[in-house]
Amino acid sequence: MHAANGVPLRVEVLGPVRALLGDREIALGPPMQRALLALLALRANRAVGRTELVDALWGDDPPTTAGGSVSTYLSALRRALEPDRPSRAPSALLVSAGANSGYMLRLEPGALDCDRADQLRERARIARSSGDLHGAVVQLQSALRLWRGLPFDGISCPFVAGERARVDELRLATVESLADALIALGRNDDAVAELSPVVRQQPLRERPRALLMTALYGAGRKADALEVFEDARRVLVDELGIEPGPELRDLHRDLIADKPAAPAPTAAPISSGVASIPKPAQLPHDVPGFTGRVRELAQLEEVLVGGDRTVAVISAIDGSGGIGKTALAVHVAHRVAEQFPDGQLYVNLRGFDPQQPPLQPAAALGQLLRGLGVEASAIPAETDEQAGLYRSLIAGKRMLVLLDNAASTDQVRPLLPGSPSCSVIVTSRSRLGGLVARDGAHRVTLDVLDERESVQMLAAGVGKAQIEAQPEAAAELARLCGHLPLALRIAAAQLNDRPHLDLDDLCQELADERARLDVLAVDDESTAVRAVFSWSYHALKPEPARMFRMLGLHAGTEISVAAAAALANVPVVRARRLLDVVASGHLLEGVGRDRYRFHDLLRVYSAECAAEHDSRAERIGAVSRLLDFYLHTANTVDEMLAPFRRRSELPPPVPGGQPATFVDSSAALAWCETELANLVAATAQAAELGDTYHATGIPGAMWAFFALRTPWPEWITSHQTGIGAAVAAGDRYGEVRLLIGLGYCYNELRRHMQVLECMERARVVYEPLAGGPLDHVVGGALGAAYFWAGRVDEAFELTNRALATSREVGDRWSEAWALSHLGSYCRVLGRYQESVANFDRALRLFVEMDDRAGAIKVYRELGEAHRHFGKLDRAADCFRGAVRLFRESGGRPGEAWSLHELASVLHEDGRLDEAKESWEQSLAILEQVGDHRVEQVRRRLAAIDAAAGVRRSR
Repeated sequence: MHAANGVPLRVEVLGPVRALLGDREIALGPPMQRALLALLALRANRAVGRTELVDALWGDDPPTTAGGSVSTYLSALRRALEPDRPSRAPSALLVSAGANSGYMLRLEPGALDCDRADQLRERARIARSSGDLHGAVVQLQSALRLWRGLPFDGISCPFVAGERARVDELRLATVESLADALIALGRNDDAVAELSPVVRQQPLRERPRALLMTALYGAGRKADALEVFEDARRVLVDELGIEPGPELRDLHRDLIADKPAAPAPTAAPISSGVASIPKPAQLPHDVPGFTGRVRELAQLEEVLVGGDRTVAVISAIDGSGGIGKTALAVHVAHRVAEQFPDGQLYVNLRGFDPQQPPLQPAAALGQLLRGLGVEASAIPAETDEQAGLYRSLIAGKRMLVLLDNAASTDQVRPLLPGSPSCSVIVTSRSRLGGLVARDGAHRVTLDVLDERESVQMLAAGVGKAQIEAQPEAAAELARLCGHLPLALRIAAAQLNDRPHLDLDDLCQELADERARLDVLAVDDESTAVRAVFSWSYHALKPEPARMFRMLGLHAGTEISVAAAAALANVPVVRARRLLDVVASGHLLEGVGRDRYRFHDLLRVYSAECAAEHDSRAERIGAVSRLLDFYLHTANTVDEMLAPFRRRSELPPPVPGGQPATFVDSSAALAWCETELANLVAATAQAAELGDTYHATGIPGAMWAFFALRTPWPEWITSHQTGIGAAVAAGDRYGEVRLLIGLGYCYNELRRHMQVLECMERARVVYEPLAGGPLDHVVGGALGAAYFWAGRVDEAFELTNRALATSREVGDRWSEAWALSHLGSYCRVLGRYQESVANFDRALRLFVEMDDRAGAIKVYRELGEAHRHFGKLDRAADCFRGAVRLFRESGGRPGEAWSLHELASVLHEDGRLDEAKESWEQSLAILEQVGDHRVEQVRRRLAAIDAAAGVRRSR
């Protein structure tokens, strides 16, 4: 904005804090006054409350005069910024935003130097993506010239430490981007000059070293390049006890062999406006009235947002069950959330869940990637690739990651960001010594609260009046609760929900239960709060109490109303009301529309109550209803998506296990996406119970969903679990079906040896059943495996036999797949007419059956066949068909990649404008979903733009 005289205001923080009106620098006064201006500039054009200003400037221990000092600084800044403004006239720059809304500094876009640096980096990215390397270098050099020294030099207050780390990371990322562009231009000496000081200042940062090695080699200094690696290895081993990462190791190997490969292009610029990554906000609700833990909070805040950093900051909170680890982690995360403007991620790692194993790193990475906007089908199958994509997406971002309830260091380490701009909070009942020793984690170990803190927590829950009226009873209740935070919160909830009780009454109730529990012994974390839970449980009427018990039989971490209705054998409307009653008693938490979850200790207690009060037959019946609900609903989805797929006819669901219904295939797909973790957990639960019917049936019923959305880890895990259950029970049909499904998954991943292993094993298992209904299915699947293993004659024989049998028995779905396989074989062998004829017949069948997964596959395979034989118009039509079906099915990564294939054909046909349009559409989707193939499309777009530039210059 402009001052009253019309001169624009600019603010600089990338060095000493300065304000300028035109070319005239304004005298800003003492350090805290300059800090206040910097804070308002960083929050420009939005109101900042007085409390936030005080906290940012002085932290948790402000002086009693802090409020008055803020007013004084604001008045002085107004006078300095607008010296000619009449005393009672409103300010045009530094305005009050209402009585309670705070203050706002008005700035034009780009008037703050670090915002200007962001804009220049974005321009550089656009220039580079269009092939204009010289333009990218100019923009990046302009951005670096904005740094005038140490950011915020001369001021020191709580908010500055976090902001200084953020803009330091911005500068480093800018240098890396500049060096990357210089290397691409062959200006290796210039790149060495830019990188050498960064490597000296940041010896643990591997990315600048990789670029420096590449630049030195390109400048003819191979020995110096190798020495950079050896120095990196010495530093990393000495400081962190680790070897260099794979990028440096691979580059070192290539340089020795004189086969240099440049490091991958530097990540996209740090900017809150990067469209490819949405801003996640996944933190659970903060604990109302959080009290105590003052020392721990101060430690955590200082570590998470303070000081210089060269690696991601990790804070590990450990302690026994119910001690308040998650509450503290969530509370501190909310307190520092504004210091992480790019968002917050949350994963429950289920480290000590009594009913499920800890979440595997691949599954946890899948959750994190989905939280970053990556669709399931775009997530790589391998854990290392998932971790690489995850770290790439958050590189340079100011993000906070909360990893709750970890089992071990090995479970956590793949989930750690590589960027020093990120912070991580880990909670665990284990001490996670490896994170401290190797990863530099800051450990906070929680003990029970002291008496004063315990009474404060009770007061926060029930009000100070009750505590002040019965101080001795309050102290006694805190003692009987073992000073355990979870128990204290539930005790306070009981007093609120049962107003006829006072503190003495509650003490007597707890004392009466000592024989049952050994009263809240913290060293036995499975029973530590059982007595306190029992207060809430026994306050429930019989029907909601039964619902609470039934929930403990569910294997997943969350449950829908419909699944709970099946468990309890009640109508959905009634189930919703019962769940709300249980949640109102603080025994359950609502986490979204019609979804609920337990605290892990409450899950233990719920299952114990079910074992105590419900017969074995009742519990088995409840689990059977739930598993039938999941199986039949998954089967309903599969019938909608692939109606003609031959499947075993299911017996009717047990009473109460009726499936959900859907208005269309999009709703069916959405249900599978939401329930995917529960479906995998239900498969594992059935396998553990020896229930082969559900353990094989649930993953088998997810064929079409898996084929359309391709969530690789869940596909593989569920099928492997089901296969194990089938083997244990001697269920040959179930084993064969899942082996074929797993083999198809491996085929899509191009793991052809594993495909062959699955199909050969299916053949061996099926041999005693030869002549049964799966003859043509097994034969066709084995034929496909044989072809990709090079056994061409056997592949044709088996597939043709499967085709004939499919036609004899009227299995049109298997017939279509056999024709599709034959089309692929003929295409690879150069037999164009046969290939196209088979694909055309397969496509006609899939379209008639409304099987989108099959039709998509054939469209793409047929498109490749036409392209291979030079029929580019027909190839383009096929890829358009795949784009249309992916778009209708909501498969965004598949749509993007089919657009890429279409663009490649159009480009090959000389239709450059159409090709560019398709690549731009593909790139927009890939960026939006965070697909790891985005760079490939960017390179193609850059090449077509570069070629257009050459043509224009002629």
